[in-house]
Amino acid sequence: MANIQRRPVKKSHAGFKRSAEARATTRPAPARPTGAPKRSPKRGAQESAAPWRATLAHSIDEYLALLPAAEKAALSALRKVIHKAAPQAAELISYRVPTFRQDGMLVAFSASPTHCALHVMSPPLMKSMLAELEDTYDVSAATIRFTTDAPLPAELVTRIVHARLAENAKRSTKE
Repeated sequence: MANIQRRPVKKSHAGFKRSAEARATTRPAPARPTGAPKRSPKRGAQESAAPWRATLAHSIDEYLALLPAAEKAALSALRKVIHKAAPQAAELISYRVPTFRQDGMLVAFSASPTHCALHVMSPPLMKSMLAELEDTYDVSAATIRFTTDAPLPAELVTRIVHARLAENAKRSTKE
């Protein structure tokens, strides 16, 4: 067995005491009102803007039920198109987002206060479709953002789902 040399462990600053001069120059902490929490809630701003994010939905139906009417209609239509393109796909909630799975993760969708999104989950596929999508939609590495006023065309969603099915099938045959 090889002789392993260990690096010396750095001493923590837990026992470090500041000098009286250093303590005198630091500003005191601002006073909190009596009974106020020490920290603000982690997701406070997000919860007020998007109350459905604070609730853990256990199914896509529960997720959609929590949405405002416009987002609910847009995402329900998107769900139907995805089911039509991939009838064997299973529905689940993954990372608090409605997701479809067939031979691996397929696509997902979500809503936010400003837009809805289709999560393609494939940067190479998005890169191949970038020229077609970037003029009309806000796109990132693997997500297409759209508004309820301008939902994604069914033909585009179908092509994306079929391409993802092909990617997943190709990957599952390699394994």
